[in-house]
Amino acid sequence: MTSWYKDIKMLKQDPRHSAGIEREVAFSLINHVYNQTISSLLASLACACLIWYSIYDTNNDNHILMLWISLMFIVTVARIFSVYMFSIDKSVRQHVRLWKSVFIAGSFLGGICWGLPGFLLFPGATVTQQELMILMLAGISAGAVPLSAALPEAAITFLITSITPYLITIYTLHQSIFVLFLFALTLYLIFMISLSLGTYKMIKNSMILKYEKDVLLHKIKKSNKMLQKSATHDPLTKIANRILFEESLNKLITTSSALHTEFALMFIDLDQFKLINDIYGHEIGDIILINTTEKIKQCIHPDDIIARLGGDEIAVIVKKLVESEYLEKVATCICNVINQPVEIKNHTIHISASIGISKFPHDGVDREELLRVADKRMYRSKSFGGNRVTFSDSTKEDLVDHS
Repeated sequence: MTSWYKDIKMLKQDPRHSAGIEREVAFSLINHVYNQTISSLLASLACACLIWYSIYDTNNDNHILMLWISLMFIVTVARIFSVYMFSIDKSVRQHVRLWKSVFIAGSFLGGICWGLPGFLLFPGATVTQQELMILMLAGISAGAVPLSAALPEAAITFLITSITPYLITIYTLHQSIFVLFLFALTLYLIFMISLSLGTYKMIKNSMILKYEKDVLLHKIKKSNKMLQKSATHDPLTKIANRILFEESLNKLITTSSALHTEFALMFIDLDQFKLINDIYGHEIGDIILINTTEKIKQCIHPDDIIARLGGDEIAVIVKKLVESEYLEKVATCICNVINQPVEIKNHTIHISASIGISKFPHDGVDREELLRVADKRMYRSKSFGGNRVTFSDSTKEDLVDHS
């Protein structure tokens, strides 16, 4: 047993999934028959016109023949109109039962139209004309089965209403020449009903299998996306992890080198975070990390990249340095929002961050050098008591204190 088949069997055990299959298959079946109806209706009308042409006699009264062909034309137009209304119905899935009833009713009327000649025209027709009517009836009914078998009620309704009048008329004629016709036509009706039921099962099963495989494929794709995200995103904060961060940084270096543009790398470390974990526990420490990343997002552009490198170390890539003061504004914003007291489980916790910044290409042209410089400047911020941003290695310049 293949793996996907096992998964499909598991899906079938879910009642919600089974109900979803029934709804989807019911819609697919009704959609299947309506999409093929117009061509079969036009073929049916063309065959009716051939019968009309072969029987029409300019020297005799043709009122019955004209009434029959007129009725055939009216029913055909009405059914084509129903197909059009089906095609413009934007909520077909909510009206499946209605459209199913409409199609069955149309099949009943179509069968009546084809059955009426058996009562009205067949007895008085010549042998050649009778053979033509039987031949056309067989062709139309044989074509109707594969086209409407997705709704077996419609196919069987058409077969019975169209063929039964001929069986009755042939039986009442009591002529030996028609015995074989009667026997053959009866077998044909039974065979076509059996064929319509078998075709219906085949169509339905194929639709069920296709739908189940589509659902399973969707679940597999969703699982793959989740696995991919878990491999590139931090499970706690949901931001990028070190793997995705390094890939993004390498790509940005390549792009910036080619376009001769600048960007900045911020290395952020929470001050005294280990002490907070020791005092309040890791659960509160995790909440602080989640809150911190959300606060940082408020200060950066949506296109900028934020990542958790490990522990309480967070990196931000500021892609566009639109002005010289912009980077300082972003860093100041980050320091200020992190430095706000946090209320967690009846505890008021004060925390701050130390930030080191390196710029491409001034401070490095590869990932390792940019990270090393940013990390070094972050520790320089810590050495001055934290809650600071360091932009350079100088002893005075570019040291921003937010205490």
